[in-house]
Amino acid sequence: MFATNEESIPSKDDAIEVQNAFSHVDLGLGPFPLPLPSFALGHRNQWGHHSFDATLSVVTVIEITQVKASMTYLYCSKPNLKSQFYIGPGLGVSSFFWGGKIFMGFSPELIFGKEYSNFKDGLESPSFFCEK
Repeated sequence: MFATNEESIPSKDDAIEVQNAFSHVDLGLGPFPLPLPSFALGHRNQWGHHSFDATLSVVTVIEITQVKASMTYLYCSKPNLKSQFYIGPGLGVSSFFWGGKIFMGFSPELIFGKEYSNFKDGLESPSFFCEK
């Protein structure tokens, strides 16, 4: 029931403190549920289990364009620069341009994904986004 083997209990010396910062370019589909092409630029900082991500994205269908700035907190359950899952809430502020008019809106966000490092090609970060 309880582990008493010293090898199964990680010591503080084995713990690796993860600190990371990088900029990213995202190409994808959104906003959910419309499958429209999207483009985004962002920056992420990570300290241990905690990350913050700021992103500016653009989605357009010629007549309607959305520009959105997002700020998201991400929790990494097992911080590791080689491979880690993350999940977190955020807030987006959007501007919609349609028919010569501008509409503004706010959107809560929930982001989860997996980030991993491929030493041949650099950092990869496939993500699944869900906005509510």
